[in-house]
Amino acid sequence: MQTLLEKIQENARWVIEKYASELDYLSREPYDVSEFFGNLMLNEGIDEAEKLITGAAATAYNNANARLGVGDSITAADAAQTGLQAVTNKLWKAMDATYPTVGSQVITFKSTFGSTDANFSWQEFTVVNAADDTGKNLNRKISDQGTKASGQTWVLTLTLTLS
Repeated sequence: MQTLLEKIQENARWVIEKYASELDYLSREPYDVSEFFGNLMLNEGIDEAEKLITGAAATAYNNANARLGVGDSITAADAAQTGLQAVTNKLWKAMDATYPTVGSQVITFKSTFGSTDANFSWQEFTVVNAADDTGKNLNRKISDQGTKASGQTWVLTLTLTLS
């Protein structure tokens, strides 16, 4: 007999809108839009989600707590990891106003990395329920998305669809 959790499927879609300058960002004219799929749910994030579902003490992945994180590590994702694996080049950004959004089995997280934020190679991605890896990371994705340069603004969106 399958349990409810065995039947739940999670699909992740990541999008990075890349703007060459602040003016391009304000004009909503990206020079590139990158889209990639998948991620690995981390054990600590699964445990936190289970606590939230059952009403146990846990920290919500809401606008006040959630952060999208990027780093430059290419270490393969493993469910036992606790967040970004980069040693120095990593950064978490708070949710944009009104995010995350929830509806129709979809959760959308969105953070804007401004001209002085995360100017390094973007290789790994996560969502955490704290200002950094001190929280519980829900997931981790490895994907080479290029190097963000000073002066550029990149907008990272993670859409999780549960079915």
